[in-house]
Amino acid sequence: MNQFVIEDLIVGSAARKLVDSVNLSVEEGEIIAITGKSGSGKTLTFMGATGLLTSKELTVTGKIKWNSEYYTPSEMNTFLGKEISYVMQNPMTAFNPVITIGSHCRETLMEHLKVSKKEADKIVIDWFYKLNLNDTKRVYKSYCYELSGGMLQRVMLALAMAVGSKMIIADEPTTALDTITQKKILSEFIRINKEYGVTIIFISHDFGIISQIANHIAVISDGKLIEYGSTEKILTAPEKELTIKMLKELCV
Repeated sequence: MNQFVIEDLIVGSAARKLVDSVNLSVEEGEIIAITGKSGSGKTLTFMGATGLLTSKELTVTGKIKWNSEYYTPSEMNTFLGKEISYVMQNPMTAFNPVITIGSHCRETLMEHLKVSKKEADKIVIDWFYKLNLNDTKRVYKSYCYELSGGMLQRVMLALAMAVGSKMIIADEPTTALDTITQKKILSEFIRINKEYGVTIIFISHDFGIISQIANHIAVISDGKLIEYGSTEKILTAPEKELTIKMLKELCV
């Protein structure tokens, strides 16, 4: 069943269209990779589709279908942080540096789940353990700048799961990590998908990474969706020159 559907999404400035009539369906419980060169519009597409683009210099039009109901892109903002969560490339920007990780997580859960401080702490700590953040007390009392990128990624995943997210949009989540940490984080995304049925939209320019995780791949270029198919098809029999070129660069 399609869980998230983008229909005729356009993101435009006064000068040009940055995202040009993108149509894409994401099935419930799948991992889909969104790839393309830097500046291709892959991040803008999903920021636009989830109501994150609030600049007066940009216009966003189109329809978004979420769990069988249609919304405008701006209306999708109401689902962020609850049913839909983002995991950013630089997780440091997701946390307030003047409060501890524990305080941030506690306040988020108290707001979204309407639970007590004690209940919020228990839920978050349980998810820390599930996502292998075993040094829980230290992590909970730490500030974001005291933790590594890999640990912050796990905190973001734990928080997404704690609020009950049905879909996680991961925007270049492994780019700033070393190879060993990349593999560990990828395994957590795969485990969350398989064990809890959470849909994953994985945005990355790295075919080497997405080949390990995705069921389907969508290729975006100049704000347009130019190719879509199963991971096997895109990797072994791509049709578009850009996709072929990106795969060749991987093999160099």
